[in-house]
Amino acid sequence: MVTGSATRKPRSARVASVESAVRFCIEAAKAYGAGACRWYDAQEFDRLVELYGPMRRLQGADERK
Repeated sequence: MVTGSATRKPRSARVASVESAVRFCIEAAKAYGAGACRWYDAQEFDRLVELYGPMRRLQGADERK
């Protein structure tokens, strides 16, 4: 859903929102490709695993039958 679509923002405002999101994605991908950024913080991820355990249960098909 595009932000503002339920509030009937003008089409030009919705297009600007989408354009802004796309520009951010492109710039983030370029920075990642150049090695200038990471998709996650390794220390924060380790902390989350410490707090909540491994997330293997979220991977793959539902095996409960």
